[in-house]
Amino acid sequence: MNIKRNQLLYVMFTIVVIMLGLSSRKFAFALPHLLNDYLEPVWN
Repeated sequence: MNIKRNQLLYVMFTIVVIMLGLSSRKFAFALPHLLNDYLEPVWN
């Protein structure tokens, strides 16, 4: 099974996910309380 994967796409998605994770910590005050409750264990 030969599946061609676009490495550039994976790198771009990885960077976006990292940026979203860091932003969720920096701008936690702007996120709903319920969302903060579920995101907090990810960083601890």
